[in-house]
Amino acid sequence: MFRSRSWFGGGWGRPKNPHSLERLKYLHNILCKNTTVSESNRGILVESLRCIAEILIWGDQNDSSVFDFFLEKNMLSYFLRIMRQKCGGSSYVCVQLLQTLNILFENIRNETSLYYLLSNNHVNSIIVHKFDVSDEEVMAYYISFLKTLSLKLNNHTIHFFYNEHTKDFPLYTEAIKFFNHPESMVRIAVRTLTLNVYRVQDASMLRFIRDRTAAPYFSNLVWFIGKHILELNACVRNDADHQSQQKLDDLVAEHLDHLHYINDILCLNIPDLNDVLTEHLLHKLLIPLYIYSLTESRRPVTSSPYNRENIQSIEVITRNLEAILSGRSPADTPPRLKYPMQKMESEDEPKPSVSCVVALFLLSQVFLIITHGPIVHALAWIILQSDLSIFEEGAMSILENYVSTAKSTVKLEFSKPQLSLEKALECSTCHDRDYTTPEYSGAKGFGYDTDHSSCDLDPELVSNSLPSTSHISETSSIAHDSTEDLVTQIQSIKSPTVKENMPDSPLPRLWQRVFKDSVEIK
Repeated sequence: MFRSRSWFGGGWGRPKNPHSLERLKYLHNILCKNTTVSESNRGILVESLRCIAEILIWGDQNDSSVFDFFLEKNMLSYFLRIMRQKCGGSSYVCVQLLQTLNILFENIRNETSLYYLLSNNHVNSIIVHKFDVSDEEVMAYYISFLKTLSLKLNNHTIHFFYNEHTKDFPLYTEAIKFFNHPESMVRIAVRTLTLNVYRVQDASMLRFIRDRTAAPYFSNLVWFIGKHILELNACVRNDADHQSQQKLDDLVAEHLDHLHYINDILCLNIPDLNDVLTEHLLHKLLIPLYIYSLTESRRPVTSSPYNRENIQSIEVITRNLEAILSGRSPADTPPRLKYPMQKMESEDEPKPSVSCVVALFLLSQVFLIITHGPIVHALAWIILQSDLSIFEEGAMSILENYVSTAKSTVKLEFSKPQLSLEKALECSTCHDRDYTTPEYSGAKGFGYDTDHSSCDLDPELVSNSLPSTSHISETSSIAHDSTEDLVTQIQSIKSPTVKENMPDSPLPRLWQRVFKDSVEIK
């Protein structure tokens, strides 16, 4: 007379205790009888998967026989079989399946139970399964599942995900493919996952990341950040009436997230990764976009009263400051030196740039957030000491004073990577690949020996070859020093001993071409 609304029918044969081994056996029987997903049985499958997660979590804490049965019947294989079906209703079931796995791994506390779940490689098969990521709900649960797995990584569990013999690490390589996903929560999950991976101090795994993924991932990441900056600049330029304030706030917040993420990677002190990331940041973003946007060479002459010919340059200000600090009269300072304008390649094609104000803001945020010594010191040297030849020669001669293994030939240019990240990862798995493309040449392109049996982890920065930074505390970057300290550091940089190790140039050459239309001295 009264029909149960439960998916399990009237309950005939169903154990009354929802958390018991008998209930798990009952659910296993349901999975065996419903091997093919259809519109008619997808409801009972979803409910079964949900209940299985609850029972396993209960068994993890109360009854080890529950996990014994789960493994004996190889129930993860049923999950895989359901996922691989393309019939109607399978997408709906996949959402519950991913949710079940996410809840299960998030709540497992017993290490033995966790090892059992990971031991048969079914989890890696689930990771590489081609889910319909166009479905927002599937995408959300999939990336959450990957992030949850990354939280379980340590020196023991890493070997369930990274196969040293086949050089395969699906948890990492599948996740970073979504680094530029339109949904911000997905991007945040990817960043969290990568940091969790990098924190595992496993030499073999870090070599794999260095050799196979570091260059393509960081080059694509830097390009993505650069495109975001161009969008931010367009928003500033086109929002004269301040109607897009919220959008601008969101763009700035996203950019700051990028910088904090980069700083988090650098603060892990993994030398090989830091070297690759530092070189890509300087050669693919900071110099060709940030600093280049400050130069006069890309700004047209205008009739505005703020034209560069009507304003004292920042060089005059810095030279006057130098004279005052040295006890001389500003009138006694030598006249400005003239340097030839840099001739850019393909001058008919304008290089990407942002407004001077935006470039200043971006650089200020770099100095405020990034604490990695080599980047901060090299960038400060380039801004204060270099001339326009930096855009042709690159920063390697400067970076060599701060990074002992700076051997990369990454071209200085803000440009789209030759290969997408997904394509680059596919190419990196080809053993017969020709390592000739600098951006994707892995360890060989960066001068590393791939035959090393160990990977240096967490070493101190080499200081005996850095006379130009011996006066600067490694515990804080230039960005966190007071103005007086910064002036003192700039003065000490010009000492005779330093000039033997750094390019000799008056202070500052680059500023002859910088900010001529952004500063007015009354």
